[in-house]
Amino acid sequence: LIPESQQKKVSKGIVVGVGDAVAQIKLNDLIQYSDSASTVPMTHNDEEHLLINEGDIFAILVNE
Repeated sequence: LIPESQQKKVSKGIVVGVGDAVAQIKLNDLIQYSDSASTVPMTHNDEEHLLINEGDIFAILVNE
């Protein structure tokens, strides 16, 4: 077993909002983003979210 502190964090998330200039990423897409992404934490409607630059997204894993 690998200790939790040594396991690599998987940087994935479900898209809950996109800017007007974003063309390929849609709501509800499952994305994978860079571990070194400059994320900005924010709270909206009492839920924690991360703002991520489009250039830090590696892949759309599920496109619904």
